[in-house]
Amino acid sequence: SPHLVGASIYFGFLQPGGDIIKYGTSTDKSGMSGRILQRGTGVSFICLEEKLPIVVRHPDEYGEIDVKVSTGLKVDVKYGRRYYPAIVGRNRGRGCYDIIYDNGDKEAGVPTERIRTHKREIPTVHAFFPPKPSTRLGATTMVPAHGWPYLCAPLINGEMPIGIVGIDGFERCIRSHNKEQHPESGVAEWVMSIGSYLGEAVDKRRKM
Repeated sequence: SPHLVGASIYFGFLQPGGDIIKYGTSTDKSGMSGRILQRGTGVSFICLEEKLPIVVRHPDEYGEIDVKVSTGLKVDVKYGRRYYPAIVGRNRGRGCYDIIYDNGDKEAGVPTERIRTHKREIPTVHAFFPPKPSTRLGATTMVPAHGWPYLCAPLINGEMPIGIVGIDGFERCIRSHNKEQHPESGVAEWVMSIGSYLGEAVDKRRKM
């Protein structure tokens, strides 16, 4: 796609047991080949569980006061009279989201009225790279220094997710519309659509 010319693209595959993603094939500028990601250290596993693409922008773009509910975001969810820590999953529309609680329980279609976002809280990405102070969030708040935004989409074989494709370094890409943010409209959906073809192709090659 011309929208991705210059971006860093890399592929990670679930290892036996399902708790590790190992990155293999990558473009020259990504530096991700050979890296290993453990479950719980980034949004990639949320992407696999939800079978949906996730876009995470620079922390400074999330603002200090109001953080919108989005897939991969850490939140507190009201259940009964108490709030419990969780991560936002699939967007069900009409202000409802699936929820993955920190204890592993899941709840579908939770309305935003029950979801409490954290100020300055953002999804965790690029756990491999040295962080730097955020100019907006304060010198004591360290955020990853690697390219933004980050796009993650699942590689799917049938109904089974087998890995992810990660894309960053969009600052090196040319915008077709100057006022539109990266990734441009339709890019995440396009990457998601080819994820199934790539997943099937990889699975066939493994069985050869």
